[in-house]
Amino acid sequence: MKGRIRLSLAILLAASAAHAQEGALDPTFGILSSGRVVYGHDVPANLNDTPQALVVDAQGNSYTLGRSLDETGTKWRASVAKLTAAGVLDTGFGGGDGKITTTDIEGSFWATDIARDSIGQLVVAGSRVFGDIALGDRDFLVCRFNTGGTPIDFGPPTNNHCRSIFFDIAGSNRDQLNVLKIAPDGSMYLVGFAESSPGLATASIAVVKLTSTGALDTSFSGDGKALFNLPVSSVFLINDAVVAADGSLYLGGFEELGNDKDALAVKLTPNGALDPAFGGDGFQNYAFDLGAVGFRDDVANAIDLTADGKLLLGGTAQVTADTESGFLLRAFANTASQDIDFGNGSRILFGGNGPIVDLISQSPTRTLYARSINQSGALRFRVGRATESGNDVAFGAGGVTDINFGFAQATDVPKEIAVSAGRVIVMGSVQRSATDFDFGVARLRGDAMFADRFE
Repeated sequence: MKGRIRLSLAILLAASAAHAQEGALDPTFGILSSGRVVYGHDVPANLNDTPQALVVDAQGNSYTLGRSLDETGTKWRASVAKLTAAGVLDTGFGGGDGKITTTDIEGSFWATDIARDSIGQLVVAGSRVFGDIALGDRDFLVCRFNTGGTPIDFGPPTNNHCRSIFFDIAGSNRDQLNVLKIAPDGSMYLVGFAESSPGLATASIAVVKLTSTGALDTSFSGDGKALFNLPVSSVFLINDAVVAADGSLYLGGFEELGNDKDALAVKLTPNGALDPAFGGDGFQNYAFDLGAVGFRDDVANAIDLTADGKLLLGGTAQVTADTESGFLLRAFANTASQDIDFGNGSRILFGGNGPIVDLISQSPTRTLYARSINQSGALRFRVGRATESGNDVAFGAGGVTDINFGFAQATDVPKEIAVSAGRVIVMGSVQRSATDFDFGVARLRGDAMFADRFE
């Protein structure tokens, strides 16, 4: 009898372990225990939602940000939704449907990022656009809301729940905010570009630092605003940023050189200056050059720091006109020199076709990533975890989990990932029909030994 009990217990434990496979879809989340949920803001008469960013909290709630075209089809609005830990829209958020859409912003709100401040309030960032969405005047814009979706004013001198900042270099007026990062002390870093000649023929990297109350932080570059020009090219894009414990700011993106692009990393000191110890001048390019000349676009989409002082970049390395490899690259955060103990000479290239769009350093030796993967023309979410040598086979199936939201259009494109209580949340765009693009969110089982990463 005891032997049978032990055998039954062993079978149950084995079944439980298999069912709880790290990286598997979490049946306690989403619709019909599927681990997935799809929803739209669907501003009246328009089904065009463009998911942009994700942030989660310690209770497992998820907040998603996107852009929704208004009923006139001429203005974009920032759209925020809140999901409970069970993966359903929280009726206590907004007007009772779990969603808010900004309507009090003059012009369009070209929303790009969301974060939680030092006391847990939501900060939404992007650009205020006046006139034509492509050619009109743009200013940096940040707005703050509480966790119920109610606007919360910044302190003096703003005294409003929204704050705009502009550069307007040499009469040019297109300043676009792409990335928002909030430091533990509540300081806000706004990163993007400032046009310096008409038609975006030239532009500068633009960075703003605000205090926790929304005022310009004069300890940063003297007035809270800083502009930087690349040594060689004026064509670039910053896609992500990370704040170090000492207040240094790292940026990741690309620089265009001739017909090709190189992945780019930039380091700023806490006072807003380029760090000359990093790459010799504060800038560092990384080239993979997998394709022929003209097909060598290497772009960093995501950046993070490891607990032991390494810099991680994730992105895409072009192979041909229509194929690209996802990559991870690790370098030393103080100098930008490549860490040859990682992967093959500092880099890991992943098979299949599609870019890495976001990453999280879970430990010095494990990196979580989200990737858009093209499977015979169908686009899927892929979440994977890598060790220092390749995919971590303890996660998902051979190191990855592919997520299919089940619509005939088969166009599911991830945007960001986060971790709460060890569980991985991934958010992106799901095409429901030929004209309807919605938010798709999935949650995977995880290991609670890894720290939360809320964005």
